[in-house]
Amino acid sequence: MQIITEKCPEVKYLLEGYFHQMWIEINRSKGVDQANDYSHALNFFLENEPQDIVVDTIRDLTRLIDLKLSETQLEEAIRKDYFAAVLPSLWKMTYNEWLVQVRDYLKANLKRKHPNQ
Repeated sequence: MQIITEKCPEVKYLLEGYFHQMWIEINRSKGVDQANDYSHALNFFLENEPQDIVVDTIRDLTRLIDLKLSETQLEEAIRKDYFAAVLPSLWKMTYNEWLVQVRDYLKANLKRKHPNQ
């Protein structure tokens, strides 16, 4: 699945940087009630990354979604290639559904965090 990491470098940056194996523990240390609520990691990403990185990440998420990979392929890419500690079944979603949710959340909140976009 190395091709995915090459085609979608900003997804790699988001997942490795914000959904690494310690992301739930970081939420807990910040006093987040629902430590496995991924919106906190996405808000942290929106607050700390420049607008162009967020826009490029949304573009790369769309690119990854449009590849229409199987759940097995997505799991392999997300957990092994991107080293992300994410298990969407905890939120009653597939990997594809979770990626769509992440992309849509970033889109919806981009203007709030980066009003010039």
